[in-house]
Amino acid sequence: LIDKTNTPNLGKGRDKGSNPGWTGFVLHYSVTYNVQDAIKVLQGRGVSYHYIIDYNGDVYQLVKDSQIAYHAGNSNGKNIGISFVQLGPHPQAGVTTQSRLISKGIIEPTQTVQSSWFASSAIRNYTHWQPFTNEQIVSSIKLARHLKQKYPSIINAFRHSDVSDTGKMDPGPAFDLTNWKKLVFGN
Repeated sequence: LIDKTNTPNLGKGRDKGSNPGWTGFVLHYSVTYNVQDAIKVLQGRGVSYHYIIDYNGDVYQLVKDSQIAYHAGNSNGKNIGISFVQLGPHPQAGVTTQSRLISKGIIEPTQTVQSSWFASSAIRNYTHWQPFTNEQIVSSIKLARHLKQKYPSIINAFRHSDVSDTGKMDPGPAFDLTNWKKLVFGN
């Protein structure tokens, strides 16, 4: 675990104390190529996640568990936010968050659609989604199990797209939430 909780302007919320009463996780993707770019985007927007997981499986803590991170609207006070460094859909149709970040110079375009990208039926004109790495999935399961043990009130996990009306589709169809929940919660 790499502690980044002292990084300025990550939208840290009010302290919930030693028994924060978390009931779940909200899962996200960063729409960036690396952790450093994700932190820049978060700082610029005044939002944050509790944790972000890099492609190699390294876990960065951005906000202390005892604090509310601003990541999912009305769900912030109930759920721990976990994000993956991940691009989401390939920017092949129209203006996407990723293409806006590239045009503003916040992130650099370094990847194109690879044959290994997850193909799905079109969701809002997107047909290819960046796959999650095995290292990310394994680390996220270990992290979630640890947090569930620390906070037994955690009983569920949601996609950001399930709890927010921002239009962001994360973590997208390349993330198997059903299987992830079975591995974390055992049901």
